[in-house]
Amino acid sequence: MPNQRKKRLNNERQAYYRKRQKIKHGSIGIKRHELGRMNQICVHCGAKFWIEERDHHSSQTSPSFAMCCAGDKVRLPSLLRPPSYLLDLYTSSSTESSSFRKNIRAYNNILACTSFGANIDEGFQRQGISNFRIHGQIYHRIGSLLPENGQPPMFAQLYIYDTEHESKNQHNIMQDLDNNILLQLQNMLDSCNPYIQSFRQAKDIILSNTTSEITMVIHSDRTHDPHWYNAPTSSDVAAIMVGDGYSEDPTNRNIILKLHDGNLQRILETHPSYDPLHYVLLFPKGDDGWHINIPLNNGTSKRNRVTPMQFYSYRLQIRDGDWLQYAGRLYQQYIVDQYAKIEQERLNYLRLNQSTLRTEMYQGTIDAIHTGDTSNNIGRRIILPSSFTGGPRQMYQLYQDAMAIVGYYGKPDLSITFTCNPKWPEVIKELLPHQIAADRPDLTARVFHMKLQELLKDLCINHWFGRVIAHVYVVEFQKRGLPHAHILLILAPEDKIHSVEEYNSIVSAEIPDPTIYPLAHETVANFMMHGLCETLNLSAPCMRNNKCQKNYPKSFQNNTEENDDGYPIYRRRENGYFIKTRNGIKLDNRWVVPHNVGLVTKYNAHINVEICNSILAIKYLYKYLYKGHDQATVTLSQINNNVQVSDTIVEPIDEIKMYLDARYVSASESIWRIFHYRLHNHNPNIQRLAVHLPNQQSVIFQDKDNLHNIVNRATAHMTTLTAWFQENQKNIAAHEYRYVDFPLYYTWNAFQCKWNHRKTATSAIGRLYMVQPSEGERYYLRMIYCKNFFFLPP
Repeated sequence: MPNQRKKRLNNERQAYYRKRQKIKHGSIGIKRHELGRMNQICVHCGAKFWIEERDHHSSQTSPSFAMCCAGDKVRLPSLLRPPSYLLDLYTSSSTESSSFRKNIRAYNNILACTSFGANIDEGFQRQGISNFRIHGQIYHRIGSLLPENGQPPMFAQLYIYDTEHESKNQHNIMQDLDNNILLQLQNMLDSCNPYIQSFRQAKDIILSNTTSEITMVIHSDRTHDPHWYNAPTSSDVAAIMVGDGYSEDPTNRNIILKLHDGNLQRILETHPSYDPLHYVLLFPKGDDGWHINIPLNNGTSKRNRVTPMQFYSYRLQIRDGDWLQYAGRLYQQYIVDQYAKIEQERLNYLRLNQSTLRTEMYQGTIDAIHTGDTSNNIGRRIILPSSFTGGPRQMYQLYQDAMAIVGYYGKPDLSITFTCNPKWPEVIKELLPHQIAADRPDLTARVFHMKLQELLKDLCINHWFGRVIAHVYVVEFQKRGLPHAHILLILAPEDKIHSVEEYNSIVSAEIPDPTIYPLAHETVANFMMHGLCETLNLSAPCMRNNKCQKNYPKSFQNNTEENDDGYPIYRRRENGYFIKTRNGIKLDNRWVVPHNVGLVTKYNAHINVEICNSILAIKYLYKYLYKGHDQATVTLSQINNNVQVSDTIVEPIDEIKMYLDARYVSASESIWRIFHYRLHNHNPNIQRLAVHLPNQQSVIFQDKDNLHNIVNRATAHMTTLTAWFQENQKNIAAHEYRYVDFPLYYTWNAFQCKWNHRKTATSAIGRLYMVQPSEGERYYLRMIYCKNFFFLPP
């Protein structure tokens, strides 16, 4: 019996390797990966899904979906249906409708009641997919009811001042718009938009009360409105007060507009009128945006309100009868605006808690008590913590986590870049009439996410290139908006790539034979030919100083050779194959981007596959993966606030403002974040391990806390290091393991602050937090823990 079992296992192993070789060479009958149609419906809210988007715990026969309404926890009223004229402009194929959709942002901006403050980046719209992209902060502003003397009316003032010449005023602002469309839209909003009706009412009162002060208040409180699910009216959204004795509490969240006020007022992101005041062509009947008082169905005591991410994830789903997705560039702007609102709420929390949530080393707290200082005037400010997704500290920690994986398993074997294809049939089939893929970042993001999960399954579970023992991936967004993923794979020792023959079996840098690999040939011709610097010449984005930065065209090469820079020089034979571009230029094997024939056959997208054969490439690859999201300036440094240098006090650096001023946000990235898709992942998990001297662990406390209570709480609170000492004192078996290896055999319970013996086969890699050499004793302590240092009992 044992011999039969051994023989069966040997046959299975041989069959597995034969299949692997066939996949590598592309000779197996690989078909295109297809997701089918978006024909699954959420039973709670009616949102449409692909079957592959179902929750992991649900089956194909009875799928459930959480991305829309969180399993019926989010219940929002349906959007109020817009007038037929606007729907016709969105959906019709007439010349008038086409002109409207092309200039929809301009029409909305001229009719909006508020301004849209943002630096819109138009620098990457010359070629490729068009993606709305902003740089810096986003805000909406509104002014006084009437313009200052000598100033032209803008935004809401157009509905109050000089209304006899309203169309002329609007046309003077944007002269390329169709006067007839503008007039029709104006009449439509006059009849159905409660905000514009309120401004019209204010105009009538102003004309009849020439000596009185007029104040208009747009309410923020929706909790006392019994008709929240009904259409809002002008009296619901605004109140107009006459007389100079009226005063309004400046600390509340209402929007207060006076007759003459030289200042622009910024509208809070939490105000329900934030969206309808600006996006009058998306919400012509004044539907509320997110606000803080929307109840969560079946909520808990910990969370009983709908978050902005839940609200907009619900709103941006595709349902029958919706029209938001028809709005093209205005839809993209709306997506970016709402993600900026979500992120702004997180940053507001961090900013508002700067004065109350502080950290101080435990020893510093004890010293303050011993000197008689119990005023709690200690601590250093937390600016932008590593828990904030996308911040520089988080990127730096993730980079260190990835390097810890390399330190344990060795260098990666394969580097793979997977880019979204906006022409995937799953995207094209779900486009609405008169649309292109550039109009629908939601579709491209959702389809790419599903295909990325399938690719990771092929690589890490189906062992496309061999058994993967560790991997890291990061999702980024191109300047033109398309998502792409960088993946690094570390293979098991028996599947390592050693010979030039194995290089050729995995990576090809040649045009596939169209008769043997027709699908691969089609994909390589469309997506894997560099060619931009040949077809566009000096205007290509890869050109710097009249030279291609990617070093194309490469040289012809009869055999693959190893190189000193960490990447092989792949075989590129002069075999007569070429791809002819639209302008008649012939591109041969010198222009082919390295790829795997099987992967490009299945996924029909740009998939660059490279072999890492030198440790010199590793640090570059990992830094590239975790270089951070698009920012004008990224600084990775330790910030020490209020540090005295040469008798000069350095003011604390506002990292939140630095982050907002530097960020770039596109519609594709915004929808990815709103849908809560992962931006990065790695396997195995990393357990971060504290490194500190006795009584010098960090303690988190608030301004009102008593210092004695802080010390008592800190004494009871165990770090991973102090808990390691405690476990070794009571458990002799723990003496076998170094501190850095402890997570392989024990799990850390953060709630109980203790180590528990690992009961499953899964494990985690321990990583000691980084310590600078300038920290002296703590730095040398970290060096000791990295060596063969085990627990030494007293």
